Amino acid sequence: MSRVEFRNGLGMEFLRGKFSGWTLDGNGDRSFKTSKGVGIGATLATLKKAYPSVTVDDGSLGVMFTVENGPSGFLDNTKPTAHVTSLYSGETCMIS
Repeated sequence: MSRVEFRNGLGMEFLRGKFSGWTLDGNGDRSFKTSKGVGIGATLATLKKAYPSVTVDDGSLGVMFTVENGPSGFLDNTKPTAHVTSLYSGETCMIS
């Protein structure tokens, strides 16, 4: 897997030379949002309203959320006031 990183926090990942996914880190451009308006800094409550099927797991990599056929990412805690700290979608590598 190879990765291209941009100054605005956006990363694009490629597997065998083909685009496979993207990431947006916590220092990313806050104007980037999903089609349902969720971006870096959005609250868990906002995330749940936009994506009712979201699941949250406090695992070994931190507090992660996933949406089937949608974006995934990390939160700073599990409270309703938690904030999205990064986003990703597709096939990506979380460990570098």
